[in-house]
Amino acid sequence: MNNQVSINELARQAGVSPTTVSIVLNDRPLAVRLSPSTREKVRMLAKKLNYHPNHLAKAMVTQMTQTLGFICGGIGSTPYYSELMESLTWTAESHGYQLLLKETRWDKKKEMEALEMLLSRALDGILIFSRIFENESSRILQMCGEHAPLVVLGISDLPDFSSVCFDFGSGMRELFSRLVRHGVHDIAIADDRTLGIPRPQDAKTPFALQQYTLKHTAYAAACRQYGITPRYFDFLFQSSATVQDCIAQILKEPPQVLITSSDLFAARVISSAGRVGLRVPEDFSVISLDGTQFFQLYNPPLTSIRQDVTLMAEAGIQELIRLIHERNGCQNIILPTTLCMGESVKKEWLQESG
Repeated sequence: MNNQVSINELARQAGVSPTTVSIVLNDRPLAVRLSPSTREKVRMLAKKLNYHPNHLAKAMVTQMTQTLGFICGGIGSTPYYSELMESLTWTAESHGYQLLLKETRWDKKKEMEALEMLLSRALDGILIFSRIFENESSRILQMCGEHAPLVVLGISDLPDFSSVCFDFGSGMRELFSRLVRHGVHDIAIADDRTLGIPRPQDAKTPFALQQYTLKHTAYAAACRQYGITPRYFDFLFQSSATVQDCIAQILKEPPQVLITSSDLFAARVISSAGRVGLRVPEDFSVISLDGTQFFQLYNPPLTSIRQDVTLMAEAGIQELIRLIHERNGCQNIILPTTLCMGESVKKEWLQESG
């Protein structure tokens, strides 16, 4: 059977108008006004003729492709990004859009190429979890222009773009208040320094400060508030040698509590600790800044300051759809984090006072 059968031919054979075919196959509200036999006849004939809507023709008429793009450095690099991708996909589909992914392995050149490619596909809008904005904001703004709105995930306060990110401060403050209340003052953080950007006190620009320190600034602020001397452990995520070296440094003199930038790094620390005879949480406690579903199955289940990726997906998709239709008024959307109890911290340390 001809795969290119048109809607007019399908309508002719069904004995109805092309509009009726469109109403039935697109499940429009007006379909309920048609008889069940007409709806069934159109659907059965469409299946028999192997009819598929001509999305290109529809896009030429409506100037909409009902497709969104998503640029991300590494969907498979940690469970966080894979869960975010899944949430974005389902959220987009719930709003009537398909999602097209471009993975870049955190390579800035590939990220720019991915953006150019998606813009050439005439997508309705693009979401991006990227590290290219420090030096490329003006170029990106010029590239997007009137072609497609852009929403940035994981970064805040970009003047020319809407963004969605998490407030780590709320979860961090709750964590510190409970730990300090129980006499815990040795609290360290381990985070990725792939960008080569310095710690909060050494950052040269506000953007550099934010890119590296959404998590670090929350940690540093909590340390100042509760009189804690900060301890930093650094690694480069894509360098296994620096990861192993960082873990070795942690295990030489473990803090009472180690905060890690991801569930995956937390799991590596706990696994390595077990190989040298250290136990979590008996010898030291571990808290992650992800809170993915997968690592609640880990042994022990991780305590986390949780980023709910379903909230980010919904906020990001809704903001992008708003921009598609309004094309103005960028927004900086800040989402809360929550302290989620697992078993990687001594239970008594996280109890609220009676």
